[in-house]
Amino acid sequence: MKRSTETREADIVLIQMPFWGVGCPPLGPALLKSFLAENDIKCKILDINAHAYNLGGKKYRFYWDMAQGYNYCMDQEAMYEYYKNNRAIFLEFMQRIRDLNPLVVACSCQCSSRILAEIFLEDLRNIFPGYIHMLGGPDVASFMKNTDSLLSRDYIDAVSQDEGENALLGFMKMVLNGQEGQAVPGFVYKHNGKVIRGPHAEFIKKLDSLPFPDFDDFEFSYYDQPNALPTYTTRGCVNKCNYCSAIGFMKTFRVRSAERLFEEVKYQKAKYPNLNYLRMCDNISNSKIGELEKFCDMMIESGLNKEIEWNLENAVIRKEMRTPLYKKLKKAGCTLLGYGMETPSLRLLAEVGKNLCKDVDIGAVLREGKKAGLYVSVNIMFGLPTETEDDFQYLIKFLVENKKSFSMVNPSLNFCEYYPGSAGHADPEKHGIDLAKGHLFWESLDGNSTYLKRMERFEEFCQLAKKFKLDNLFNVEELPNKHKLLFEYYFVSKEYDNAKIEYGLIKPEDRTEEIELKMHAIETGDFTPLEQQYVFPPLVELLPYGDNFEETFILTSIKDNIESLEQLEVFRQTGLAGWKLKLRNIFHRIIGWKHINKKINATFQFQKLIDAKLRSSYGNKRLKMRTAAKKSIEDNIPVREVVSETVSPN
Repeated sequence: MKRSTETREADIVLIQMPFWGVGCPPLGPALLKSFLAENDIKCKILDINAHAYNLGGKKYRFYWDMAQGYNYCMDQEAMYEYYKNNRAIFLEFMQRIRDLNPLVVACSCQCSSRILAEIFLEDLRNIFPGYIHMLGGPDVASFMKNTDSLLSRDYIDAVSQDEGENALLGFMKMVLNGQEGQAVPGFVYKHNGKVIRGPHAEFIKKLDSLPFPDFDDFEFSYYDQPNALPTYTTRGCVNKCNYCSAIGFMKTFRVRSAERLFEEVKYQKAKYPNLNYLRMCDNISNSKIGELEKFCDMMIESGLNKEIEWNLENAVIRKEMRTPLYKKLKKAGCTLLGYGMETPSLRLLAEVGKNLCKDVDIGAVLREGKKAGLYVSVNIMFGLPTETEDDFQYLIKFLVENKKSFSMVNPSLNFCEYYPGSAGHADPEKHGIDLAKGHLFWESLDGNSTYLKRMERFEEFCQLAKKFKLDNLFNVEELPNKHKLLFEYYFVSKEYDNAKIEYGLIKPEDRTEEIELKMHAIETGDFTPLEQQYVFPPLVELLPYGDNFEETFILTSIKDNIESLEQLEVFRQTGLAGWKLKLRNIFHRIIGWKHINKKINATFQFQKLIDAKLRSSYGNKRLKMRTAAKKSIEDNIPVREVVSETVSPN
């Protein structure tokens, strides 16, 4: 039976959960929204990630730091603690979802956001149980082999396995037409107690056929670059790097035409006049040199090169990247080249599958790019499977001899990892690796590469880069969670004496329950408790729930938010003496009101006020908002009145 659409503001809500980049709005949801709209399906995007980044205060700001790598976002206990202490933010978005009244709520999952997405959906199911809950993205793709585990949870109903557009369209048509029970390409979902598995979805064959991404649901001032937008030139990659999981998610390589990309630039500039930067968010930004040159010519001829700068964020080193092309790129508005060099050894590059690097003078490619005035950023890996000590010393020598050719070096925090979806993970023996200790702690069959050796080379490289005063994207000399990782490494290696040493070096607050269980097993010799997978308790046992949403919101503490906000520079910039006491007075007035709905609305509006203050300070420092915030607190004007005049809804 076909479902009515009259009472719904959206058929589906797409959510980006923390933790994800906050440089500019995410591209994936914007592409899906425009594609669904073209097929008469109403979609709304909620970027909880950017909102939480702005409102969460200083205590958790470093969670978004790329240097954290395999740290907090991969730790279920840490993610629960973060969620509990910031739950008021997530509850506010639940009210927005309730107001939109969708059929489907979907979270995009990267390795850094999947755990928090699961927690949010469980909480949402406990409070508002009427929606279909869906997960999509690379961390739940078919090659992750976690679909059955995810669907075993009561609060997850469907998992998208492939590229999103056609798969999601097929699923939404089935739901809207009331035809559940059919197999949908690209999806695995539950229906009447059964798991329905569809075949692989059809990839979009011609990228030019896709509509332009729709960014209307994003509040640009939430982002570090408020006048920047993402776009893309390709899907998939012509290289076949055996450590890269992208080929598992996008098996076919496709290219957008220069004409289509340029039309999008004109469209977005007309729609958002303040747009001044474009980020190429793809696996390879310079796959077709002819199309790249055409795009440069169009930017130059139109004059848009003087209004919009752009980058090649994920470029590959290839012989065409030399002075003539660099001059054209620079003239067309390109400012940055992000090269995935990994190593200067042509032998190693060929062995891992970097096909386009054959017979390239890498030093000249980098040197001429920098000389042309481009910012040259280079990624480095450590311990590729057949890397020898001579190969590493060659890397160090290359860094010394070419130090003036780099603007930034980015040493890989995972050194070299064979993540699910990569060719090396699928067939490790063929690629000379042993995954017995896991895809992070793998060892090469020839013994040249171990996790400890990779870490040693990583640290030596970082120290040398610092000596030469080269920018380092992560600004580290060693991993922030080094001792946690080494504890895990020695545990899986059964080197328990070394594990004990590393345990003692982990900060007490960073020792998770899983680490404590493993340490207890080491000390007692009883590993039985570890044989059963630890299951996190259900949220109903961990979080306060009232009889309805309003009571649940009132029971949720906001103390951590307020204490954390105190530490942010924004409040010192406002010049408000005793701001903390005045904020508490506002909350005392709010919670003293008689009607619970008024309490909820006032608290939501108060969150929006603080959020707007933060954004105004970190973004363009709008004096109007700071003045309004000061007036609200000092003149005792109701929060909702000030906010309604100065803050547009997200």
